[in-house]
Amino acid sequence: MKQKVDANKLRKGMFVCDLDRPWLESPFLFQGFLLRSHEEIEEIKKLCEYVYIDCEKGADKDGNILKIVFDKNKHGIEDKKPKKLRKPQIRKEEKKAKPVVQRPYTTGFEDEISPARKLREIAQTYVEKIYNDIRAGKSIQAKTARTIVNGMVDSILRNPDALVLLNNLRDRDDYAVAHSLNVCTLTLSFARYLGFSHREMVELGIGALLHDVGELRVPEEVMRKPGFLSKEESKLMQSHTVHGADILSTSKDIPATAIEIARSHHERSKGQGYPAGLREAEITHFARIVGIVDVYDSVTHNQIDTNSISSTEALKNMYNWRNEMFDSHLVEQFIQCLGIYPIGSIVELDSGEVGIVISIALERRLQPKLMLVRDEQKKPYMPPRIINLAHYTEGDDAARYEINRVLEPGDFGIDLKSYLLRDISLEVSH
Repeated sequence: MKQKVDANKLRKGMFVCDLDRPWLESPFLFQGFLLRSHEEIEEIKKLCEYVYIDCEKGADKDGNILKIVFDKNKHGIEDKKPKKLRKPQIRKEEKKAKPVVQRPYTTGFEDEISPARKLREIAQTYVEKIYNDIRAGKSIQAKTARTIVNGMVDSILRNPDALVLLNNLRDRDDYAVAHSLNVCTLTLSFARYLGFSHREMVELGIGALLHDVGELRVPEEVMRKPGFLSKEESKLMQSHTVHGADILSTSKDIPATAIEIARSHHERSKGQGYPAGLREAEITHFARIVGIVDVYDSVTHNQIDTNSISSTEALKNMYNWRNEMFDSHLVEQFIQCLGIYPIGSIVELDSGEVGIVISIALERRLQPKLMLVRDEQKKPYMPPRIINLAHYTEGDDAARYEINRVLEPGDFGIDLKSYLLRDISLEVSH
């Protein structure tokens, strides 16, 4: 049952099913969602005069849940007295993960990209050394790992967009190293969004960086095999979680949370994961976070390029899987963190120009900051231009600077990696 509600009268617990305008004209990622915070309500009030709520999925205008039950004795339907909306039960460990007021960026993308690039190079060298040490039977230097992650946390706190954009630097011959760095970067960006403290981010980041070290004990021919694995090969592949926990357990000063992340990042909410078939309540909060990020990076940057899918398709699939595979609330928050046009996406404007998404303001997800790399005739901009779509909300240029579609990597000969590896002289357009 739908009810029309003035935006000023919305309250937590209501399920918004329709707006007073098309969903695509809004910054909301989902066409229908439960109001969980005052921030979401304020966002609607800024945009809409009224909305429609679904009283069968949430509270009604008076904050009541209308429950209809079947009474076998009367062979009919009976309306029971409405019950006041109960506050949802939140596990103690999850209270820290609720969205908070977002930290402001303290540096711009243009200022952060250079130190972020240097930091990425240092981190890559370190991860390569870790892998070589493990192959040689040596333990992991936890102090160095903490130093590297500390630097990444500092950069993410200043401006997460630079390091996240550099996740698109891929080398097919070095997939494991790139995957570890990418999962760590995205996990830290997500933790920033969730409001984690610096200490929590470092601890989580160490686990994310080292989550797949157990793969070094899996035969290389199994790791690189395309297509389906046999039962025996699947067992070998799945054993990397236990191997990873063992490797980290024998290394001095590795946080217990990192060991558990290595062991449990492939566990799934309904018990269909491995190695122990845990259900959601049994999986630690950190392991659930890394499990989500691990899947996202794996499907968008597969070791075999032909098996990769776009960020948009990945987020759509993960949203559909949220109730079966993942912590559904965390998946929704992860999607909100990345935005409709994730950093690194290549988009075409209504003007015909093509740009790379380099920064997203959470309150303006439909109007990111772009690095324009092709003009209206698809000829390269030299140098590339920085343009903030949020500056073009009114006037003659408003329609011109709207995103028309998301492109596939490589369209119009755009090599994202080449733009990230060289020093770019950027021209800023207002």
